[in-house]
Amino acid sequence: MTAAGGNPLAIYVTDGHRYEVHQFSATGILQRIIRRAVDPVPVSDEELNGWKESAGSVNRHWDWRNWDRAMSELPERQHPAIGNLHLDAEGYLWIRRLNPERGWGEWSVFNPEGRWLGTLVVPMLAVYWIGEDFILGGHINVETGAQTVERYRLNRRGRS
Repeated sequence: MTAAGGNPLAIYVTDGHRYEVHQFSATGILQRIIRRAVDPVPVSDEELNGWKESAGSVNRHWDWRNWDRAMSELPERQHPAIGNLHLDAEGYLWIRRLNPERGWGEWSVFNPEGRWLGTLVVPMLAVYWIGEDFILGGHINVETGAQTVERYRLNRRGRS
């Protein structure tokens, strides 16, 4: 995953497996590594079965034997530490953590210098844009395919 923006321009890169994001300058020089100590979030059998049921309803011809064998051989099934990156209009880095217990919209916010400011739960599955005073995102209804677009006010008072 990558995100870019800010002034001066910075590029953020992660593979998502560990809670670690590398920040590079526009010329490719490593500026800092942003990390947080977080516990891994296990993938439950219920989640896997729900995903298989959903995917199987669209792709009825799939043979799940290889999938089931691969899943049974994993020493630990866990969600990636990072689910997405966003850079907002003011150069703050937003990192989404996949955490089904708190909802899929748990975001950690870091200032342009890489300091963690806190965590915010955003009640949307997808975030499209984070502006100065709002978050734009939405949901997709898996049964109908209909997409909704939602906007939530963002209050940045008290930031550093």
